Amino acid sequence: MTLEQKTEKIENFIQDNNLSFKEGERNNNYTILIGYMLYLGITNEDEAFKIVSNIIPEAEEYEDEFLHRIFPYARNNHYENFWEKSSTKDIYTY
Repeated sequence: MTLEQKTEKIENFIQDNNLSFKEGERNNNYTILIGYMLYLGITNEDEAFKIVSNIIPEAEEYEDEFLHRIFPYARNNHYENFWEKSSTKDIYTY
């Protein structure tokens, strides 16, 4: 999958699931988004952040948190596995 295809898939996921990255929702929704990105095979932090910052302009303000806290934690704890469950499709559109 090309970077453009990945970006489109992530953008659709954000829109389809009404994810907001405003204060108070940001940490939870970044965690959801990162788990989904890992599920898609996007395991490189820099690539993931490049995709997200192309879609969510304000993401650059949270680059350190995204790259050095949330993304590694989700990857190390296999958050991609959540997306393999059939029950997840009842909760999220993807």
